[in-house]
Amino acid sequence: SIRGDRSNATRLIEFMNITYRLFDQMAIFHGMGLGAWWDDKVYSLLPDAASGFMGKSRFYVAHVWIVQQLLKIGLIGVIIYWWTMFRMFRKTMQISKLIARKDFKRMLLIALNASFAGLMFASTDFPKVFLIVGVILGVIARLCWLILKENAEHPANINLIAQTAFEHNVS
Repeated sequence: SIRGDRSNATRLIEFMNITYRLFDQMAIFHGMGLGAWWDDKVYSLLPDAASGFMGKSRFYVAHVWIVQQLLKIGLIGVIIYWWTMFRMFRKTMQISKLIARKDFKRMLLIALNASFAGLMFASTDFPKVFLIVGVILGVIARLCWLILKENAEHPANINLIAQTAFEHNVS
């Protein structure tokens, strides 16, 4: 019930207010920019001191990260962002298959990939976690580069290496 669980109700009301604002401003596809705000004039937030929204008329963050992304960068931006993340995961897993099963580099690459996935969803309410996400992305990129460099001599890996280099040059 709404009275029993104000946390979920707050998130639902946030979603309704943000989508209302996006459609009202005709910004559902392109978003409203990084400084975008929303208010609760259409659907009032429940009085809940723990939500952090008491006594404010404009809100710049939402509890649910994907809703905040929708507000800031729009549906097109959200699709591009998550498509890029999916490609990174897929490419990392392809590169990890170049290494022997019990090799430390393979285990490290898979662990970093899993950490990255977990942090992407954990950072919903903790934007400062993005610093750690950036560090993990840098380590993943460097490790992938080292693995591709070490495996460049193997004829079976030439197609994957060429495809990776082509995608890097295109994007």
